Amino acid sequence: MNIGQLTSIKLNLPADISRMAKCYVSHPSLGYFPSPFDKPFALTPASSNSITMNVRSFSVKPQTLLVNCVDVGTKELIYAWIVKLIGTEPNVTRKYEITVRCGMDSNQKFIYENRTTSFCIFEFVSSHPDIIQVT
Repeated sequence: MNIGQLTSIKLNLPADISRMAKCYVSHPSLGYFPSPFDKPFALTPASSNSITMNVRSFSVKPQTLLVNCVDVGTKELIYAWIVKLIGTEPNVTRKYEITVRCGMDSNQKFIYENRTTSFCIFEFVSSHPDIIQVT
């Protein structure tokens, strides 16, 4: 996966009985469950349920997420996964040089054009939010 790019993965969740479940991630900044899996959800018994998880890394260093699925009523662990994120450097197509004075805020404006042929929602985030904030 390219660092900074949101990627959806599928996790298989076998279920023996019908119950309400909720999933938790050890590092919510790196992975989370989109709707409807962000809230308790029903498991189909005697089958393998497929749930979606979104992951994003800002590092090329391998990272490990622990994911647990818990029975909402009994708090019993139903299933657990280890998800390894291995980021790759994206293809940088444009660079900007910014000159700022030490200790002073500086607002910069960059034009971004959607070059795809379809409607997309883009999210701009900084890999170093302590240095640069995207607003």
